[in-house]
Amino acid sequence: MAFIVEDGSVVANANSYVTVAYADAYLAANIHVFATWDALLDADKENLLVWATRELDNRVRWKGTKTDPDSALRWPRTGVYDRDNNLIPDDEIPKQLMDAVCELARFFMASDRTADTGKEGLKVLQVDVIRLEFDEYFKTQTLPDEIGFILSGLGYIYGGGVRFPRIVRS
Repeated sequence: MAFIVEDGSVVANANSYVTVAYADAYLAANIHVFATWDALLDADKENLLVWATRELDNRVRWKGTKTDPDSALRWPRTGVYDRDNNLIPDDEIPKQLMDAVCELARFFMASDRTADTGKEGLKVLQVDVIRLEFDEYFKTQTLPDEIGFILSGLGYIYGGGVRFPRIVRS
């Protein structure tokens, strides 16, 4: 896979909003993860950044409109204001978005947090006279809360998640 970064000029076949150098500089400020991040091969960092970019584009309803409907990614966009109500130029990838990609790549670095374990929402499991009970209020987490805070103003994270009805054998 080629690692191609979108810089706001609608780069053909772009698959990341962030360069490895940007992510290195961003994550250097986090003393809890930088050593682990820094130890990764650049190819692994690129894969994490591509994955984070893809997940954000899949899970966030961005404000505004794509500047080019044929662009590979969902940014750059027109008509989007940042959290301070400043219009984001339509040839720019906002810093907020780049920071969110770095945070999500850090989140994914720990493990595949998008994989189902098969136990989500299970509240009770009883073996004799088989009884399964699912938490009716359980919702799968789509993205870490921090991502929503960082992206404030740029779009909305899809609520997503699955809710389970209560199942009781009588």
